[in-house]
Amino acid sequence: MKFIIARHGETIEGHNGILLGHLPGRLSPLGFEQATRLALRLKDEPIRIIATSDLARARDTAQAVAKFHPDAVFEVTEALRERGLGILEGKPKAETPWADRALQRERPEQGESLDDLYARAEKVIAEFIKTVTDRTVVAMGHADINLAIVAALTGKPATEILTMETPRNTAVSIFELTLGLPVKVIALNDASHLA
Repeated sequence: MKFIIARHGETIEGHNGILLGHLPGRLSPLGFEQATRLALRLKDEPIRIIATSDLARARDTAQAVAKFHPDAVFEVTEALRERGLGILEGKPKAETPWADRALQRERPEQGESLDDLYARAEKVIAEFIKTVTDRTVVAMGHADINLAIVAALTGKPATEILTMETPRNTAVSIFELTLGLPVKVIALNDASHLA
């Protein structure tokens, strides 16, 4: 199975430094352009399934990809949502403890811990492995859930999520999963389509 993990395009809120977490988010004009470039990059992939976070910013990006793959199954799921930030959602990042990457190791009040996020990522991977074989799957998510999925795929613990490079908007990581063999990394946080 070829597993393509992509991040949504830039949002208006993100551009303005607002923490979104489980809030829907709206793609900015640049975000829509990034989504189009991602779609063009993936147009020749034999995609069978496009699974997307149910949050608007990811869903809108995934719909741009789906235009080139009308026969692909389009699945919307909460499992690919961004890390829940609880009471921090909707607030300017600069005015919260979240501006310090080290403090992101803590569970925000009413939000998700890194362990929660990692456990969700493992479930996403297990579900795809269980239901999909010999197919190309796109998972459209967000920065932290994508990092958690990459960490789980490559055998890194949850504690390493915050040490990994944050993917740019619409960056792509591609993995080849073969039963009984180690995960093969084809691309990691590749945003060459934005150049």
